[in-house]
Amino acid sequence: MRTALFKPFDLFILLLCFFLIGACSERKIPPKAVKGVLDLRDWDFDPSTGSGTDGVINLDGEWEFYWKEFPIVGAGGELILPEDKKDFINVPSSWNGHVVRRTTESGDILEEKLGGEGYASYKLKVLLPEVIPLSIRVNYQPSAYLLYLNDTLYPEMGLVAKAQESYLPDRKVQYISFQPTSKEVHFTLLLSNFQYFEGGFNHSIFVGSPESISELRINRVALDLFVAGILLIMGVYHLSLFFLRKDDESPLYFGVYCVLVSFRTLIMGEIYLKTMIPNLTYSQNVKTEFFTIYLALPIFNEFISTLYPKEILPPLRKLITWSGYSMSIIVVISSVNLFTSLLLTYQISVLFFIIYAIFIFVTAFLKKRDGAKTIFLGFLFFGVAIINDILYANNIINTGDVGPYGLVIFIFSQSFLLTSRFANAFHQVKDLSLNLEKKVEDRTRDLEDANQRILDSYTELQKTKNEMENQKSQMERIQAMSVEIQKKTDIRDMLQILEWILWEAYRISDFLLVIQNSQRTELTAFYISQNWMRFSLDKSIKNIPLSEEVSIHKLVFEKKRSLFLSKFKNISNGEAEDYNREILGMESVFAIPCIVNNQAFAILSLADIRPEFSRDPNIRGVKCLTPKQREQIEQLVALIANPLYQSLQKQKIEAAYKELQETQSQLIEAERMASLGQLVGGIAHEINNPIAVIRAHAELLGINNQSTLQEVPQFLDSLSTTEKSIFYEIVDKSIKNREFLNTKEERKRKKEIQKEISEYIEDEDLCSTISEQMVTLRFPHPYKEYVDILGGERFSNFLSMARVFKNQSNSLSSIEIAVEKASRVVFALRSYLNTQLFSEKKEVNLPDELEKALRVYDNYVVGKINSRKEYPHELKYFCTSENLLQVWKNLLFNSIQAMYDTDKKLEIRIEKVKNIPEVLKSYKTSSIVEESIFQRKESNDWIIVSITDSGVGIPIELQEKVFTPFFTTKSLGEGIGLGLYTCKKIVHEHGGALFFRSGGGSTEFVVVLPS
Repeated sequence: MRTALFKPFDLFILLLCFFLIGACSERKIPPKAVKGVLDLRDWDFDPSTGSGTDGVINLDGEWEFYWKEFPIVGAGGELILPEDKKDFINVPSSWNGHVVRRTTESGDILEEKLGGEGYASYKLKVLLPEVIPLSIRVNYQPSAYLLYLNDTLYPEMGLVAKAQESYLPDRKVQYISFQPTSKEVHFTLLLSNFQYFEGGFNHSIFVGSPESISELRINRVALDLFVAGILLIMGVYHLSLFFLRKDDESPLYFGVYCVLVSFRTLIMGEIYLKTMIPNLTYSQNVKTEFFTIYLALPIFNEFISTLYPKEILPPLRKLITWSGYSMSIIVVISSVNLFTSLLLTYQISVLFFIIYAIFIFVTAFLKKRDGAKTIFLGFLFFGVAIINDILYANNIINTGDVGPYGLVIFIFSQSFLLTSRFANAFHQVKDLSLNLEKKVEDRTRDLEDANQRILDSYTELQKTKNEMENQKSQMERIQAMSVEIQKKTDIRDMLQILEWILWEAYRISDFLLVIQNSQRTELTAFYISQNWMRFSLDKSIKNIPLSEEVSIHKLVFEKKRSLFLSKFKNISNGEAEDYNREILGMESVFAIPCIVNNQAFAILSLADIRPEFSRDPNIRGVKCLTPKQREQIEQLVALIANPLYQSLQKQKIEAAYKELQETQSQLIEAERMASLGQLVGGIAHEINNPIAVIRAHAELLGINNQSTLQEVPQFLDSLSTTEKSIFYEIVDKSIKNREFLNTKEERKRKKEIQKEISEYIEDEDLCSTISEQMVTLRFPHPYKEYVDILGGERFSNFLSMARVFKNQSNSLSSIEIAVEKASRVVFALRSYLNTQLFSEKKEVNLPDELEKALRVYDNYVVGKINSRKEYPHELKYFCTSENLLQVWKNLLFNSIQAMYDTDKKLEIRIEKVKNIPEVLKSYKTSSIVEESIFQRKESNDWIIVSITDSGVGIPIELQEKVFTPFFTTKSLGEGIGLGLYTCKKIVHEHGGALFFRSGGGSTEFVVVLPS
């Protein structure tokens, strides 16, 4: 039982509380509009000044309000509203319930309490601190509206009208940028509503610098998508859990609820669903919003009911569920005005449901239900978020919709609960299994006790019988194996059978077969038993020297008689055999000579090795052999002596033949390596060129680093946060643009840029400098926005400093190309010297391998060669991937080199076919391997890889030589003639073939591989 004060999820909730509290910082209180005027002359729209603001402010407060009045356009284009109809109303708020007072012609004052339908004009005067560019965010309104800024009309949201017949609402968040002409801006908003149950200006307008509004938009969209993604993933996850385990319905309802709220997140906030589905109508949008709201309540109620079925109140469960389903059906079949009018009733029901859910969770917690505390803590956050959304929807507070974010926290609690349930279920199964095993053991023990007395008497009777049968069976097997051992021709097969016989008959597991060298100066342990092999891992017993001192094996060879020692002691008045005892680990030994033609050619040395290395330290072994048993072993050795001798001689002949083959291979290799001297000049040149490039660019990087360490930090320190962001963007765009331009193209590009920027930079010298810098950096469009922000001189300084990073990037790119060139030379040479360079095979995706090879030559391809690719997204192939990758790289680079002075068109195709195309019979081939491939009878499919270029082609008189090693038409330093030869070898190793054709302005190489 856990006694910790807090469980992990409790700690998570507490930490989240501290984080939210700590995230609150002291901010400058924004001003509010008073009597139609909002004074922002003391407001700082630039967040980088550190004034305590974020650059964005809402236009809340008292606006001028003109009920059933739209402005007229004066002679000067100004908007005119009747002063006698002026009223004031708080924004944001609904006009429902607002009292409008009017004076009749007779002087009487009439009061009108407004409903939801109607139209009106709102007006606000904003006083600015300075004339600067501004942007505004107009949140969606539940109606149609028009917005004027200083009498200038901006895009209409829906169709504003004075009658329902011509009225058309829309629902979207608008972002508008404008340039005030003075420090006084007039906001005039015309709004009409004939569908929604609530009318009026219900959501705030935010104004700020373009950067701040843009950042606000990005943050809101990103947050909405992030929350929607989390909810959708968790919904699908819980639905998957239900389909895997359908006896628990709580994951089903919780998954459906998460999907509903995820979808609702996309139609609230920034209304991202409108971006995804532009043709979504106002009615569809509102119906979707309210359908997800009304349906979420019964779904969540069912989730709680399945989670804690013993704590719910069944009548209340049915009431909530069927009420929610009924309201959802009303949304589908009724008008917007009807089902939106039910929102207040629904919100009251939700508040009641939150209290009801808290009651259930508290009851479950008091009854110590599994996970009740964790899910209760999560629901508190969710409940507070729902209450916030209700207050926000009724314009009581202005915080925004946070319900989905509260649900995310609740999801974590539900996930933790689900994990806890799985863990508890596992522990319960484990406990049940252990208890079951214990019961089975107890009952088995009782049965064994009851039957033991019966079995004891029967066992004694069977024991004697079994021993006799085992001895008889063992002797029969040994006799059979003795006959079998004489039929073997391989000495190791004989000795393995002998090892089995010695263990089965005499419990001897350790022995050596020892032979002499031709000079009789050393003994060689020709065969070592498996048990002794473990001991020999850290003791060398391969060669046993024959010294002048007396040794057991030397005596046996000389006397041609067996020698038995149950324990080591002095022999022949010599010293103890330290070598045999300490080095070989012998404790007891029985050495039997193997004699043929009266000559001892080997010794079978049986031994008991030290107990720590023995298979079983308690076995009888050599030391307990009786004289009769020793005689039996000697007879067995005499029986197999002749087959052993013949097999040993055969092995000596095979060893001599192998040594001869190795000598021949060494001679061939020596001849092959002699021809390598002819390659030294070309290889040295091929390697020296990229090394020189690497050295030059490395020195240039070193020089640049010295200036970079001095200038760059000073330059960056002089920049503001916004300027640093712009500088990093300039550097990033320059480095990523790797476009190649020749001198003529650079001059043309410079003139185009200079002509363009001269429209907004008057200084010709500065224009020339900037255009040259941008051509050097390959800086892409647009240019004007940077000049507007930084100014010409400042922009030129930014480009000059960015050139330092561009130069470093170019140097690194040149070094990378040089390394790749050197790598190709080394690979080609190593492939020529060793056909087994890379032997590891694995499964790869063939299109990915082609893409990987093509990316190596991005510097030659991107922006210069028109590439056309036709191949599937996935085609698995089992191969030596490193070798095959070199084939694609060689073929692609040959095509690229062939297109230096022609129209640059490259086509790559991959397809899988049943039969090899007959057209390949007319292609040129590398050898008869390609010609014979058409006669193969295999039933497998074929993979065809075709690489076609629009290069200069291969002359007819040279086409027969292209696969010859060291044949090349390239100049010194561009190739050594091993590329296509290497390709041919690698393709043949994969059981494939290589074809090509050249003529008519194109060259095609085709690789055919068995699938």
